[in-house]
Amino acid sequence: MSAHPAGRYRVAGPDDAPALCAMLRDNPMAGPVTLGLERAPDYFAAARLFGQDTSIIAETAAGDPVCMYGCGLWDSYLNGAPRRCAYLHGLRVNAAYRHQLRWLRDGFACIPRLVPHFAQAHGCFTSVASDNSTARRLLEAGVKGMPHYQPQGEIVTLLLPTRQGRCRGLRCARHDLLLRRARQADVPALLALHRRYAARWQFAPCLDAHWLLNLTPAHSLALDDFWLMEQDGALRFFAALWDQRHCKQTVVRDYSGALARLRPLYNLWAQAAGRVPLPAVGARVEHVFIAFAVFDGTPELMLRCIGELLAHAARMQASSAALGLSAQHPLLDAVRQRFHAQHYRTCIETVSWPGEDAAALDGRPVQPEVALL
Repeated sequence: MSAHPAGRYRVAGPDDAPALCAMLRDNPMAGPVTLGLERAPDYFAAARLFGQDTSIIAETAAGDPVCMYGCGLWDSYLNGAPRRCAYLHGLRVNAAYRHQLRWLRDGFACIPRLVPHFAQAHGCFTSVASDNSTARRLLEAGVKGMPHYQPQGEIVTLLLPTRQGRCRGLRCARHDLLLRRARQADVPALLALHRRYAARWQFAPCLDAHWLLNLTPAHSLALDDFWLMEQDGALRFFAALWDQRHCKQTVVRDYSGALARLRPLYNLWAQAAGRVPLPAVGARVEHVFIAFAVFDGTPELMLRCIGELLAHAARMQASSAALGLSAQHPLLDAVRQRFHAQHYRTCIETVSWPGEDAAALDGRPVQPEVALL
């Protein structure tokens, strides 16, 4: 626990889940579409999906919640080699305290003391919506006592309409299908390809056999949720369809004036054109993740694999599938255009504390996994 003249910071536990869920719900991301990134009904279920995750809550002396954030620890590729990295996420400050900088400053200062094993991290990074100029100005300003934030590149999250999936729900000849579900015997080849591919990027997560072979319902993921494609005896593509809707939701909280008025007309057009519809205010975005994707074939073949994945995602009652690609990924433009994807950009930034050096990156593009962010 860390004291503050007006309150305290501490590691959040199960009894804090309602307060944490409320802060996520009451502090959505503003924009033309105001979105809440929420965790219900069990806030901590999402913390068990991958690696270690610690949530910190700040409260006044009277016990009123002020702000929250999370810190994940997992192995990621850094300059081509696996390293334990920290990921800061879920920063929310209740409206009454947003102009009291000391809460942020002291909250950051307590991370090394409150987050278990934080000292073992070789680097720390975070993600901020690229168009969130208010947050970025504050975080990147170099305010005394605050960590140093340094932009390293962008991730583009594509929302791919599942109606663009090939074969209209896979009602086609079996010999036309490219993908099959992964089996236990595939794990060595799957991991070998992933190591070669992920090492090209910064902050791509490391996969290991123990995690893959011990996935449980608590992860909302199983080995047979990984789909792969082979060509000439070699593995060329794989990705998981990861449905996290039971514990992580993207909820529409508001639309801008013009968009609110035009939404019914847009949805009529989207229905006819096979695009992602705009949900009603208060409804969640029905999407799954295309996670841990590896591409090692021709662009056209990779696009066909994605199309087939979308057909499988449609059978999961998802209107879209979220795929995060580096802004420098060679397939980005082709995927966006082929599947008429909506997209948004996220800035990936390294974080270092006063007196410490940020992780020195060697110029490889950033590519963390959006299903973990």
